[in-house]
Amino acid sequence: MRNDKKTELKVGLTVFFGIILTLWIIGWAKNSFLYSEKKPLLVRFDSVAGLNVGDGVYINGLKKGLVTNINLDKNSIIVNLTFDTQIELTKDAKFSIMMLDLMGGKKIEISNGVSSERMNFDEIQNGKFAGDVSTAMAALGSVQDELVSIIKDVKVSLDNINEVLSDEELKTNIKSTIIDTKQLLQKINLLITDNREKIGNLLEKGNTLLTNSNNFIYKNENEIKQSIESLNKLLKNSDSLIVSLNKITNETIDKKNNIGKLMYDDNTYNKLFDTLEKINILIDELNNQLKGKGLNVDLF
Repeated sequence: MRNDKKTELKVGLTVFFGIILTLWIIGWAKNSFLYSEKKPLLVRFDSVAGLNVGDGVYINGLKKGLVTNINLDKNSIIVNLTFDTQIELTKDAKFSIMMLDLMGGKKIEISNGVSSERMNFDEIQNGKFAGDVSTAMAALGSVQDELVSIIKDVKVSLDNINEVLSDEELKTNIKSTIIDTKQLLQKINLLITDNREKIGNLLEKGNTLLTNSNNFIYKNENEIKQSIESLNKLLKNSDSLIVSLNKITNETIDKKNNIGKLMYDDNTYNKLFDTLEKINILIDELNNQLKGKGLNVDLF
């Protein structure tokens, strides 16, 4: 009887510790323990895309929490998250729903920001759905018609290219062009080979000419500078002379000097013309007297 009780006690203790161990393993796998304190946080998403209660919450790739509840709030979804009490997040942290594996599992990835201010866990945060294979396939389906059209256009282009390349005349022309190009390159190489020495001498003379020019400029640097300065002075003097000539020309045109008065003043011109006529008459008279009785001068 006593042995039976001992056996029952052993079985009971074994089952008890087995249950405790099972709960501990489940808590470790789910990152949830009955005795651990939790820090709740609410995040709003436009779509959770298959996220379920119990899915993991990762901070920079490290699992640190769980999804404990998902509720519909009008046109958005409120997701309840729980973390260990020691978890701290920055105010500019980003929340994203991502694929956990290729089997369709989901997770919430949190990327801490650079702000020095801590996040207020009493406020509802905003997150986004980063997309998965299904959304990629949906996006691909939306552009299916465009892709089919592009593939058809590419096929038509390839057919045209094949048709062009299959033209015997074009092939012949391409071959002829390649042969001519090859022959031209051979002639150029032969020309360079035959005249390598002359080309070398020409380059050497060019280098010598440049060297001599540099030496000449270096040795006569002062004289060249003086010549340039003298030329600048000459140009300045020429400018002054041109300005003076322009001034004289303007004064002449405006009748402000004797030349202008003589050339452009009608009265002065008429007087000069009358004087010349009188001089001509006097000369004629003197010639007549000299040819006749001689010079006759009447003073009174």
